[in-house]
Amino acid sequence: MNSLLKYLEDQHSEIRRLVSELEEKSMKREGGKTEDFSRLRRFFCRTRNPRKTAFCPLLLENEEARVHTYAALEVHRLASILLGDLGDE
Repeated sequence: MNSLLKYLEDQHSEIRRLVSELEEKSMKREGGKTEDFSRLRRFFCRTRNPRKTAFCPLLLENEEARVHTYAALEVHRLASILLGDLGDE
């Protein structure tokens, strides 16, 4: 279970890093945001299915983790919608 949590923490750290880069460039009005956004979308999409198919069923079996897992699934669903919508522009 510890390696699973470490894996998820590493993924979330990478997402935060990519979002921070986009925020910093936006604040400075720098270019390169399109490429950074594409990297963020690719990373999120590439890691989404393993999370849903491998980790979520295990976490949903745990009564203490169930509510948090449902909340995380909703956040991921909204992120997918947002990233998809932004990618269409």
